[in-house]
Amino acid sequence: MRAYYRDLSATDLTLPHDTGRTVLEERFRVLKLKFWTVKGTDVECEKQFRAIGEDLGFVDGTRKEVVSDFAKLDPKSAEEQAKFFAQDVLVLNDVISFIKEGKCYYDFKDPETNDYIRILMRPGRACFAPEGTIVQRYPYAETKDRLCIYDVYKTAEPLVGQASLVPSHGQDLRSDPVRVTYLKDIGVA
Repeated sequence: MRAYYRDLSATDLTLPHDTGRTVLEERFRVLKLKFWTVKGTDVECEKQFRAIGEDLGFVDGTRKEVVSDFAKLDPKSAEEQAKFFAQDVLVLNDVISFIKEGKCYYDFKDPETNDYIRILMRPGRACFAPEGTIVQRYPYAETKDRLCIYDVYKTAEPLVGQASLVPSHGQDLRSDPVRVTYLKDIGVA
């Protein structure tokens, strides 16, 4: 898996936008980001994904399935979805995301540089992001029909009626208490 800093262009973020500046694994350790590749049948992948969650202290009942059927979206819904993807989102609970179908870019905001670290996630890949992380997710340009992601959150309460992600709506998320705690935890604040 290759990770790099995304360029600053805002045009069509479903394309690579590769600066050529590679991000090393040590940077992921500092930011507390983790990645896995899960292989096998759907049942085997599900079992491996569940084991990753259990090893990190996650419990059942906190999974959300995020499905985007791009071929079925009307133009207004597609525009709304594009706007949602194009903003920073603050992670409120530790989360593991597993790509079941399609491909997408995960962009993590590096708190020291405010640049985005970009990783292409494809079926069978999973990533862990701690609470306080700021992310953006963009469908890969060639994902024409469907994107299916399982997000599992580390929380003692069921997710019914509980926010797990906070979109920025153009606001600066750096002063949010969850973000401040994360920045202190990684030694940035």
